[in-house]
Amino acid sequence: SEGQIGEMIMKKFITCLAAVAFLAVAFLGSQLKGQNLSANVAGNNNFGTTVQLPVVGVSIDADGVMTAREFRDEDGQMAANIANAKRNLNGQIQQQSALRKVSLRRLETAVQAKLANGDPITDEMKVLAGLQKIQYIFVLPAENDIVIAGPAEGWVDDMAGRKIGINSGLPTLLLEDFVVAMRTFSPQANLQTWVAVSIDPTIAGIENLRDFQRQIPNRIPQNARERVMNQVAEGLRDSLGLAEIAIYGVPRKSHLAKVMVEADYRMKLMAVGLEAKPIEMTTFIEALQGAPRDMQRWWLTPDYECIKTAADGLSVEMVGRTVELKTENIDYDRNANIVQTKSRPNRAATKYARSFTDNYERLSQVRPVYAQLRNVVDVLVAAAWIKKNDALAKSGWAPSVFFDNNQFDVENEVDAKTAPCVANAVWKGNLMIAPSGGGVSINASRALEDENLLADKKGVVQNARDQLVVPAGPWWWD
Repeated sequence: SEGQIGEMIMKKFITCLAAVAFLAVAFLGSQLKGQNLSANVAGNNNFGTTVQLPVVGVSIDADGVMTAREFRDEDGQMAANIANAKRNLNGQIQQQSALRKVSLRRLETAVQAKLANGDPITDEMKVLAGLQKIQYIFVLPAENDIVIAGPAEGWVDDMAGRKIGINSGLPTLLLEDFVVAMRTFSPQANLQTWVAVSIDPTIAGIENLRDFQRQIPNRIPQNARERVMNQVAEGLRDSLGLAEIAIYGVPRKSHLAKVMVEADYRMKLMAVGLEAKPIEMTTFIEALQGAPRDMQRWWLTPDYECIKTAADGLSVEMVGRTVELKTENIDYDRNANIVQTKSRPNRAATKYARSFTDNYERLSQVRPVYAQLRNVVDVLVAAAWIKKNDALAKSGWAPSVFFDNNQFDVENEVDAKTAPCVANAVWKGNLMIAPSGGGVSINASRALEDENLLADKKGVVQNARDQLVVPAGPWWWD
């Protein structure tokens, strides 16, 4: 059954996380001795050594190579492009709008006409007329339509190929992401579908890591600290090799999946100091004072109190839009089976999670992938609401092209199956530590549970619906 499939996916994801955490448990509290590295660090002034599993993650380039990449506007070209776009606004669609409306039925018809003629769809279609977020969803039975609405503005391509608003600098919503979400929560799909990313070392990597573990000395002289730290980090990376990328709930080659993978990766890099923090905030490695006693896991997840429903049940407002970083302690037995733990996350892990969440808006301004992840949450929750409330049937609109990948292909990204494990060894006092991270977990249906739904007490959503005027013809309007 669909429920059993969902449960199997959940168990598989937890098992993958267990494999990662089990390695850290093998490191923590052990007396690490060996020959190869010991020969290079003989001397006086020895200090104790504790090692924890390194962080793993990926960033995907056009060739499928898993690397972190920074784009810098050294010559000011990006700034010039934005300034030029502002000076040469191309019609009303490039103007800033407080509330732009997009007819999904009419948009699909326009897309279908382009595809039937063998023409590519327009940029206007790709970016949903420049929408920056979904603020409202209106089900319109009289028009056989569903309309989404929100603030919008003109757009331009940034140096990484993202389409960003020329005023806000934030990535626009994308039609392909919305279509993936609609398919994920189609009328035939399981509402409890869990959308997630997990990046896990292989069994061979685990075995190699244990071999390397025995080579690390438990006493390091003061004058060899930096050299040994670099050797340990390199040895951890080499022994772990390539990690496997698991993606649940959405197509592997979709842009939506790529966003989740990159957001997870960058969150981990920043946690352990492999990527410079772009704003003033607290990272895990900065806050860490000593070797953690338990395994920490971080994961990015939505704030699920984000749906305000009108009295008629046909109109909703999406509020909040917060993405949270959460953390917990996990214990495992020798067979990598989960063991419940009542211990609270250590202060460093908690400080990083709180700082990341509190600064999410600022992070999104300078790291666009976090704004993209918030857009991903938008479309998934919107699509889940449409399914749960049977909005397609109530509206009378039956998508065809949007539900057919042979007509509208949303699986055109490079399939990233593996990625190099990333390790960062650092000294914290007399301890050498290489921390690990978590993933991305989005259970969109949670936003639709009774305890998370917000009442339209002041009639704001109903008032927005009452003021909605649908013109004849266009698929978008202000």
